[in-house]
Amino acid sequence: MGRYDRQLLEFTDEEQGRIRRARVGIVGCGGLGSYVVTSLAVAGIGGLTIIDPDVPDITNLNRQFIYCRHVLSGETPRPKAELMAEWIRSINPDVSVDYHVGRFDAETCGLFDGCDIMVDCLDSISSRQFLNEYSVRTGKPMVHGGISGFTAEMCTVVPGQTPCLRCILGDMPDSAKPPASIGSVVMFAGSLEATEVLKLVAGRPDDSRGTFFSYDLSNGRVTPVRFKRDPACPVCGHALKR
Repeated sequence: MGRYDRQLLEFTDEEQGRIRRARVGIVGCGGLGSYVVTSLAVAGIGGLTIIDPDVPDITNLNRQFIYCRHVLSGETPRPKAELMAEWIRSINPDVSVDYHVGRFDAETCGLFDGCDIMVDCLDSISSRQFLNEYSVRTGKPMVHGGISGFTAEMCTVVPGQTPCLRCILGDMPDSAKPPASIGSVVMFAGSLEATEVLKLVAGRPDDSRGTFFSYDLSNGRVTPVRFKRDPACPVCGHALKR
């Protein structure tokens, strides 16, 4: 019996091999990041590179389960990225983990150059747009996820094939208030992101990529919106002129 036997009822040996060889960049070690890394690690992803500047606090614990023991024990705060790396190794020691304490910006984005796919687990639109720019510039697919109260959202950016996040969100500013965060909704959004990552690295096609999905879990409504690439987009529009 093998660790991935039940998973191999869906994925072929070749696809599981692709999962095992893939390295995924996780930007943000909060609620979304907690569920994404856990799902990918237990699925046998080859490597994870993670980044976050913060330390956990008690307001995180309704959704960031990785840090419960550390916060409630009263120990001296340690960086989320460091604690998440320990968590990943504890649930699957076969996963290679690199972590960095800091923000994803022009000085640190090079740490992710060895990654195949980027995952947006951020809560700031401006930070997401920088990640989007990095994705387009390097040609790496990016899986975006977000939540606000009972609403979850997800879309996949494939540079050169789909609209980028700037095409979809435009110049939307950051909110002055943090989004309402319900743990079960964060889990749902993180599971969507992780599933999409596994499909991408396994090589599964999906015609819905580039579609922005909004899930209103207060009434079970799913709203897909199909965007087109914007020729005037300052991030990816140049690709349309080639």
